[in-house]
Amino acid sequence: MIFACLYSCLASGEDVFCISPNGVAAEKMELDICGDMDGDKGFDENLPVKRKTWSKTDIVIPQTNLKCGEYLFLRGGQKDFHWWRLMDKEGNMLGYVHIYLFKTEREARKMLKNRKLSVISLKVKDVWGRDGTCGVFEDMETFPAMLLYAIRGNLGIAIGGPRERDVWDVKLAESIFDFFLDRTSWIPMDEKDLAVALKKRRERQLEVERQKEALYRKEQEARKLEEWKKRSLL
Repeated sequence: MIFACLYSCLASGEDVFCISPNGVAAEKMELDICGDMDGDKGFDENLPVKRKTWSKTDIVIPQTNLKCGEYLFLRGGQKDFHWWRLMDKEGNMLGYVHIYLFKTEREARKMLKNRKLSVISLKVKDVWGRDGTCGVFEDMETFPAMLLYAIRGNLGIAIGGPRERDVWDVKLAESIFDFFLDRTSWIPMDEKDLAVALKKRRERQLEVERQKEALYRKEQEARKLEEWKKRSLL
């Protein structure tokens, strides 16, 4: 019965626009119609914040990797070209960035809330920034709270993938929104910084592999020693 309910909940979907390095394209986003997924929380038209509804023609798409404060904002590779990546200069992956354009802010809240909260129930809180930017954080008693997604009007950011460091705050989300609405915010990244970051990342990966191999050899030697002891007792 539970599985049947979950299946029916995922039967509905909405068309949104996914903003990728390739352009702006329509995409179907599944909508969980079970439970309270109306997305109205935080949508208070009386709040003294700037709100605007953008169209596809308002969107500008970075054609190069960008500097994002102290971080690197990277276009996706060959296998993940429908999103961006955020990396620090030490080569730590900070998350995959998915950019969506919805019809309205209300729909943005509804769909992104559904995307993050349909599997497990989380308490969330809104943190407002400039130009109507709202970051939606997992409401945890311990600091720091995790940014789940962010909205500026009908434009939305969802953060996925691994976060080897969690650096996301409203200010960082504001910078990402700026990239897609204002060409003057673009600061081309020094490709040398990326090369250094990738080298450091690879060195850490090689060290992890060496440690795993050393542990495996140690376990194998211990196993052989135990087998020898057992044979000696026969």
